[in-house]
Amino acid sequence: MKHLLITLYMFSLAAIAEGKTPSFPKAFQGTWDINFESCYQQHSEMRLVINSNFAEYWESQAELKKLIIEKDHMIRIELAMSGEGEQWISARIFKLTDSANKLVISDLQGIISTRERCL
Repeated sequence: MKHLLITLYMFSLAAIAEGKTPSFPKAFQGTWDINFESCYQQHSEMRLVINSNFAEYWESQAELKKLIIEKDHMIRIELAMSGEGEQWISARIFKLTDSANKLVISDLQGIISTRERCL
């Protein structure tokens, strides 16, 4: 609970310049999937496509609302999610590892998933 409150506090302190839309750093943009082989399948439930301010998951879309750059290859984000007739807000931590070819995604409950960059 303490981690959740600290994270929410950090998001509230993150000021976005008036009129500026946050955008994912270039290193995070691209197509990601559960493993390299899945990149070549027509459909994959774990595929994640990230562009400048929008991310697309299997059955949901996400608009980037807030972004805090923690380190060179680590960001905290808040996403406005929608999918299957529902809408919600999701806070995540994205971290690049393995020469920026692996994306580690954590949520506030500590659940972690990884994706590999599709080339």
